[in-house]
Amino acid sequence: MPDDWQIFSTTGYVFMNSVNGIFVETRNAKAFDDIYGWFTRTKANFADIVYNKKKLIMEVAMSSEVNMLAHYLNEIAEVNRHTRDFTLNNLASAIKEFIAFLPVYRTYIYHADVAERDRRYIEHAVGKAKRNNPAINESVFNFLRSVLLLEYTDR
Repeated sequence: MPDDWQIFSTTGYVFMNSVNGIFVETRNAKAFDDIYGWFTRTKANFADIVYNKKKLIMEVAMSSEVNMLAHYLNEIAEVNRHTRDFTLNNLASAIKEFIAFLPVYRTYIYHADVAERDRRYIEHAVGKAKRNNPAINESVFNFLRSVLLLEYTDR
C-alpha cells in the first residue's frame, strides 16, 4: 500500500504472514525445495514458477481482460504515426510480459502524479519484459511504459 495512505497494514496479510512464521522452520527450506523438486521432477526456482503461473492465469482465466487492455492500448497507439503500426498481438504480448514481471499486485496511479515507488515497479517490469522478449521490438515496451507512467502526450 502507498505510504501516504491513512491505513494500518494490509487487511490482515502482514498479520497472517507473521502468524504463519510461527509454524514454519526456515532452516528446512532447502529440504522442502528438494522434496518439491523430487515430486515435480523439476528444478525450477520460485521466480520462474511465479512468472509462468502469472502467464498461465492471463492466458486461461483472464484472456478477455488482457484482450480488452490490448484494445485500449491499441486505440491510444492509433493516434500517433510512430506507434500506429504496433500490432494488437504485440501489444497484448507486451501487456502479459509486463504483468508477469510486475513485482507487486498493483500500482496506485490515480492522477497525473506518479509516485516514485510505482515508477520503480513499472520500470523494473518493463526492463525485465524487454530483456526476456527480444523478438518483440523494444519500442512496444517503451510505448507501454510511457502510457503507464502517464507520459504519453498524444492522449
